[in-house]
Amino acid sequence: MRKNEFKSLLLAHCEIDVTALHEDTRLEECFWGGALEQDLKNRNNILEDLNNGNNWAWCCARISINFFGEVFSEYLSECSFKDSQDFITNSGYYEDMLDSLVDQVIDYIEKYDLTRFMSEYCRLRDNTL
Repeated sequence: MRKNEFKSLLLAHCEIDVTALHEDTRLEECFWGGALEQDLKNRNNILEDLNNGNNWAWCCARISINFFGEVFSEYLSECSFKDSQDFITNSGYYEDMLDSLVDQVIDYIEKYDLTRFMSEYCRLRDNTL
């Protein structure tokens, strides 16, 4: 099975969780690479969003996949988005993070010689569709 086929299978049959976690990096330590006025505006907008309860405004994004009870995760720190859909659509990192998760699951399957298990799962899945 090719990686893209396996990725499609995982996305169709495994739980994917996209969560905003607390960001440890202080906002004041970031946004100081451009024009000062714009940096201050960006920081103030983020602080306002945080104060209004948007936990995606300044966070560490975590993507997790639950593969039959084994959870694999990828993290991206110092994020600022409207919500999880904004992160998925506009981050530019979401697909790369998913690819990394697929690689982790493939490594897990190979490490524990779960190839026969996956073949049986695919056979059962195909018979139930």
